[in-house]
Amino acid sequence: MKTLLSLTFALFVSAFALQAQDYASVEKEARAKTDKIAESLDLTEEQDVLLYRQNYELALNAARLKKMDASADERKRMSKSYMTRYDRAVKEILDEGQYEKYLEVREKHESKDEARMRK
Repeated sequence: MKTLLSLTFALFVSAFALQAQDYASVEKEARAKTDKIAESLDLTEEQDVLLYRQNYELALNAARLKKMDASADERKRMSKSYMTRYDRAVKEILDEGQYEKYLEVREKHESKDEARMRK
């Protein structure tokens, strides 16, 4: 009985630690993306906070999506939906000039990612 209880406790602690690690990596990814955008767009403090929240939500959704038991088409559809919501939110956060520059930077990075995937 003690062995079963110990094993259950160990599994619970492992699952909790793994989940905490996932959230830490989501936070790290969101902060890095926010800092990168902030560097090129000269964000206000309020914009930085709002953008971080959007980046955190996007990274969290991406992490959840990786763990989902869904078809590749379903994951792709959901990912596109997440990005659409993200882009709408970013457009609300940034002013017109910042948003145009954001789109230019994003397009440049997407082109690099696509080229890397073809290799």
